Amino acid sequence: TAGDDFYNYGEIDVGENLNVTAGDDFYNYGEIDVADDLNVTAEAYFYNYGKIDVAIDLNVAAEDFFYNYGKIDVADDLNVTEGYDFYNYGKIDVADDFKVTANFYNLESATISMVGFTIIGSLYNYGVVAIGDSRDFGGVTKGNVNDSTITPDGTTLTDAIQSSSGIDIINIAQPDSNGLSNNSYSVFSISSSGVVFNNSSSTVSSSLAGTIAGNPNYSASDSASLILNQITSNNPSYLGGILEVAGDSAAIIIANPNGIVCGGCSFANTDKVDLITGTANFDAAGMISDYTTAANDVFIYNANIILSDFNTTAGNNFFNWGNSTISADNFNVTTDYSFFNYATINANNFNFTTDYSFFNYETINANNFNVAAGDEFFNRDNATINADNFNVTLTGFYGDFNNEDGATITANDFYVTLTGNFSDFNNGGSATISVDNFNVTAVNDFYNEDGATISVDNFNVTAVNDFYNEDGATINADNFNVTAVNDFYN
Repeated sequence: TAGDDFYNYGEIDVGENLNVTAGDDFYNYGEIDVADDLNVTAEAYFYNYGKIDVAIDLNVAAEDFFYNYGKIDVADDLNVTEGYDFYNYGKIDVADDFKVTANFYNLESATISMVGFTIIGSLYNYGVVAIGDSRDFGGVTKGNVNDSTITPDGTTLTDAIQSSSGIDIINIAQPDSNGLSNNSYSVFSISSSGVVFNNSSSTVSSSLAGTIAGNPNYSASDSASLILNQITSNNPSYLGGILEVAGDSAAIIIANPNGIVCGGCSFANTDKVDLITGTANFDAAGMISDYTTAANDVFIYNANIILSDFNTTAGNNFFNWGNSTISADNFNVTTDYSFFNYATINANNFNFTTDYSFFNYETINANNFNVAAGDEFFNRDNATINADNFNVTLTGFYGDFNNEDGATITANDFYVTLTGNFSDFNNGGSATISVDNFNVTAVNDFYNEDGATISVDNFNVTAVNDFYNEDGATINADNFNVTAVNDFYN
């Protein structure tokens, strides 16, 4: 029983039952083997990034979301009850029945197999679902359901049509004096064929749909500089293809408080895209002033995004996954919870702000790398961060900085400030930091250990408590300056 979170990074073998109650989230990054039942109750989220083997039943009840990025094998029944949604990005094998009470998303390249399937909610299948028989399927159509569905809600003068080749075209609403085209939908999901936003009052050519007629909602010479797309129902958005602006280039905002999945998406004839899990608020002049966010996620996977400005505000988490590459001059992400990168991000200016944590498992290249978080920072599992200017500020009570498990950080100027009373700096597990100017202020302890290496020109550390360089770790520096209030261990 954990008052807050349950984390497993190692291996758990249980001869009978394993029962876990978490006051907040359940995280498995390692391996869990249970010879009988595994029962998990989490007040918020269930995350599996590793492997779970259960010999009889797996029962999960979480108030918010279930995310599987690893492998789950269940020899009998899998029962999942979620307050919101179930997302499968990995592999799930169930020898008997799978029952889920939630909206279920089986995403691209994910697989799930079972004998009987019961779902109380909606099924969105973009991967592979194998069902041994048809009993208890819950009336949901088998197979893929990844066709485009674009349904304006009727509150704005927005029309959705198709070209002769079957490409979706959105005749967006006439822009106001600020150049804002405000569009509302009950459903907004895009297939791999893509969609065209018609931003021209006259006949225009598009890459996706060829030549299309002028937007009938426009007057002569109308052109939007900003296209706002808001979803007003309870349906999340799945973006599976190219989102193209026909006519003059315009910025795109997709605001869906139910969450946004950008799987295989990209953008054309736009330099700026905002993905928001919320609704827009307007000032007296009709300009967007800010957003009211909802507790949902933005998922990017298998995408190729090239923009000048990529902005995301998520009321829950941000994920970059699979074979994705996001390249932007300005990369700005704000979340209420955490940031997870499992792919590649290239940016001139990388900015992330959250009340919780940052996790990088792959590659981030940035000239200016800035993270301001309320909890922990993790660069791990052979991940790499390359930056000219590296700045991390952690303000949480236990806000640790962790570079570990073969991870690498390279930079010219390296600044880490930890302000929590129990905040440590940890460089360990054969990790490497190579920078010119190394500056760390840690309120608690500084650790360089377990074969880790720090190579710098100027090494400056102020550790309010203790300094440890041990267990085969190395520090190479031209100028070495440490102020430690208590003890120094080498």
